[in-house]
Amino acid sequence: ESQVKSDDLPLMYMPITENLPDQCNAKDFYHNLKRLSDQGFIVDLSTSAQRKRMFKVQHEDHLDYLCYNSETGNLHLEHPCNSSFGGNDHHGKLQFVTKRELTANDQNSGHNVSSSFKKNITLHFFEVSTRPMQMLEVVKSVFNIDATNRVATVREMSCCIQSANNEPCDCHQSSLLVKNDFTGRSQFLVDNICCSSEVPHIKNIVEPMEGVFGVSINVTTKIVYVDHDTKLLSAEQIAKKLSSNNFGAHLKRDAGKVLMMQTFAPQTTFVSSQLKLQGSSSCYNNYKSAFKEFSEDNLKTVSFDQSSKVLSIEHNPYFISLTMMRSNLTQNAIESEILLDGSADGKWALSLFPNDDNEATETSASGVNPYVLLSGLFWIVSMLSYIGGDWKYLKYVGIISVVFGLPPIAVKAFHTLKRLQFDTNCMMLFAVIGAVGLQDFPEAAAVTFLFAISEWLEKRATSRARNALTAIVNLRPDKANLINPITNEIIIIPAASVAVGATVSVKAGDRIPCDGIVIEGTSTVDESSLTGEARPVKKTLQDKVSGGTINSGSTQLVIKATATVDNSAVGKLIRMVEEAQANRSPTEKVVDDFARIYTPIVVIAAICMCTIPWAFGTDTGQTWTYNGLVLIVIACPCALIISTPVTYVAGLAATAQKGVLIKGGAHLEALGKVKTIAFDKTGTLTEGCFKLIDLRVVADRIPRHQLLEYLTVIEERASHPLAAAILAAAKNEGVASAKHLKLENHTFLAGEGVSAKVNGHEVYVGNISLFQRLGQYESLPDDVKELASKWAINSGTVGFITIEGKGVVGAYCVADSVRNESHQVIKSLRGMGIRCHMLTGDGAIAASSIGRQVGLLPDDIKSQLKPEDKLNFVKQMKEVSDTSNRKMCLFKKRRLVLMCGDGINDAPALAAAHVGVAMGEGAALAMETSDVTLMDSNLNKLLFSIQMGSRVTHTIVQNIAFSLLVKGIVMGFTLAGRSSLWAAIVTDVGAMLIVTLNGMKLLPSKRSVSELETNLDKDGTEKAESA
Repeated sequence: ESQVKSDDLPLMYMPITENLPDQCNAKDFYHNLKRLSDQGFIVDLSTSAQRKRMFKVQHEDHLDYLCYNSETGNLHLEHPCNSSFGGNDHHGKLQFVTKRELTANDQNSGHNVSSSFKKNITLHFFEVSTRPMQMLEVVKSVFNIDATNRVATVREMSCCIQSANNEPCDCHQSSLLVKNDFTGRSQFLVDNICCSSEVPHIKNIVEPMEGVFGVSINVTTKIVYVDHDTKLLSAEQIAKKLSSNNFGAHLKRDAGKVLMMQTFAPQTTFVSSQLKLQGSSSCYNNYKSAFKEFSEDNLKTVSFDQSSKVLSIEHNPYFISLTMMRSNLTQNAIESEILLDGSADGKWALSLFPNDDNEATETSASGVNPYVLLSGLFWIVSMLSYIGGDWKYLKYVGIISVVFGLPPIAVKAFHTLKRLQFDTNCMMLFAVIGAVGLQDFPEAAAVTFLFAISEWLEKRATSRARNALTAIVNLRPDKANLINPITNEIIIIPAASVAVGATVSVKAGDRIPCDGIVIEGTSTVDESSLTGEARPVKKTLQDKVSGGTINSGSTQLVIKATATVDNSAVGKLIRMVEEAQANRSPTEKVVDDFARIYTPIVVIAAICMCTIPWAFGTDTGQTWTYNGLVLIVIACPCALIISTPVTYVAGLAATAQKGVLIKGGAHLEALGKVKTIAFDKTGTLTEGCFKLIDLRVVADRIPRHQLLEYLTVIEERASHPLAAAILAAAKNEGVASAKHLKLENHTFLAGEGVSAKVNGHEVYVGNISLFQRLGQYESLPDDVKELASKWAINSGTVGFITIEGKGVVGAYCVADSVRNESHQVIKSLRGMGIRCHMLTGDGAIAASSIGRQVGLLPDDIKSQLKPEDKLNFVKQMKEVSDTSNRKMCLFKKRRLVLMCGDGINDAPALAAAHVGVAMGEGAALAMETSDVTLMDSNLNKLLFSIQMGSRVTHTIVQNIAFSLLVKGIVMGFTLAGRSSLWAAIVTDVGAMLIVTLNGMKLLPSKRSVSELETNLDKDGTEKAESA
């Protein structure tokens, strides 16, 4: 975060909107609180005890504070008012949606942590209206699922993380945003999560606990994610707290154990190593100097045996390796030979591996509780009483059915009421009690059994989605076969303990533990778990491999690790899947808000039906009480609430299995509303694999060899694919380096090229735009201009090099090939009514050539664009889109803008678009700022994602409309006195199952999920046998 040195400078900028007005309402806000206080409510008029000022906000023409309420978890804007009563202007509360941040330890980001470069990062909030929500507005919100009320705030950011010593302003920093080395994410399987109504209460239980930074919940998978300080609060304490509130929490992943292996345990882990010193005896006295720089905490003992010349060291291998010690000895003129490397066998790391055998797994949904079956059996017997005659006494058998089936429902209802909440269990309990009171025992038994069996049916129906997501998360490797560098012995250690640079063996059929490079062997690798592609990929020497993939060939591979497990491709995939599961979309929130209003209204109406009619006689009272009990059953919003999250989970699981990572249901839904797409050219529509096609020396001003040396010294510090192509060509011609050339002031010119001083002369390398700006393009010989035009017509990227005092000395052409699928994908997108644009920094001729190859119209090709031009184009498209969105009627979809790119230059445009899509082989910063990542850069997956987004949106509308229609029909029959309790519960359960199965249709075939699970099980079995 940027440093704000003046209190007059804001940290955020926020626009004025309907719910965030510019008028000061401090006086009204104060008097409203005072009125509540006068009515007997406990109100803190100052509100200072509840909220923390987190950041300054520029709210149009005045400064506000973004405040966090520690009791409610809400964010709101507050303006310090100078009124005589000393109140604060309360603009309204906000609901935080998402943030994007680049951590300093991202090794692949291409950013310098100490850089002072700043950029704008947009954070998104949803306004929460302060007006009472009327029924008409609720119905409107349910059908207008695009109404997001999004507020975008812009923060000045730099590439590095804000220093703790320089606070942005005089307000207090919220502890929720400050994390330390003890922070980790624990996972809990919470059995008693029924629907999203439990989400607020779980947050109210966990968030106030000291050391908790954040809580996110996936209702469908019943997983709770808690970010917490493991030093202040253990995962066991969190699980115990949830279980004490009858949520039945089981620990799935303990962040404390993981951090103990990575952080705490290494501090107490020591091994013994031995070195034999070589050289004269006079040198041995200097050995102590070689160990002075090492901390005593990591170096227990150092002893030297003069007779054997053996140096014995007890050291912590995490912080002091034998290589480091030998290097220090060499610097002190002491050569050494390794006799014993205590860390080589890896056993010290194995002892730190946490035992996960006791981690919770979801119980199988294959069997039904025998008590529920007995309840159903006695209910069927009780139904025979409707035959009449002597059979009528069988209605009392319904009591036995209630006795077997009701206790679990009653226990859950009791704990819910204890929390001052009202859920489905409470409704069913009251309906059963009411039916028993009316002596309609078969009806009471019907409600008991059908509701009990519905939980099992719902669990069965959603198990495929949970299994699909679990299979992805289980891709995280467990163990690795580490090769001892001295003895070549293989020792099994935790995959998380494999350090960068370590060598591991991957047998045929084994899972690759981490990202790395093949240094021995040739085999095929099954990458379907990451990319979704079933065809194995051949891997040979120096090829890159990804952790979580499987050696599907018949030959062992030896891998040199290039990343730890947490920073590997599979680690990032798992993190993104987990975050996506926990992110709730605006549609889910709207449905939940509707259910929270609908349910109390219907319950109150049912209570009135059960009580008021008794004043008109016993028969009337019994009739309307029965109808009231039916209405209570109808009040259960299960089908409505489950209709949205189950669809999102299915859609996210389906895209993840195809190698597409989407950061939450909101982005998945947004994909289905995209009507404009801006494609970056290089690496997106094209392969991004450049080759130097031609290099010409202009007017023989310098020798070709010298020209290549200048290009090499300039481009070896650049990261663009063009630079790699030039360096590869120079190497092929025998120019690997140019150490005799002194390079200074190397500067990247965004969208143009590179400049530097070489041996005191200014040198520029770049495209036509750069040389037109320098005024040197017109001075080129006509034959060079003509040649450059031919290159451009043939889709080549044209560049020049100029040296101070010599003018333009060279011209080159670098070509890239169009992706095989680009043309068909563009054609399909246009067939769906989506307009596609191509954005590139290339010249107009080269851009037009690529555009024609992929099937774009001339007006949709934008050339000679700098990064800021791409950003401005996306912003312009968004403004046009947002203007048309405001003019649309209630039932029409919004028209959103998508940006697809792969480079660091694309990151601002990706963040600015409604939906940002990054190619998986691109820069880490692009993937961090995007909403969607294509793991293997195949554009067909972008098409699949957009189609899936559209299917998800249509499915949600179908589910919501069906749920409301069923409720309306049954409610009409109930008010007409033509419905029964068993019919109401059957309808409710049936509607829930139908919307669930309708959402599940988005999942891939059951066979593909089973194959993934089989591969995981097979891999785990083989490892166990080898162990």
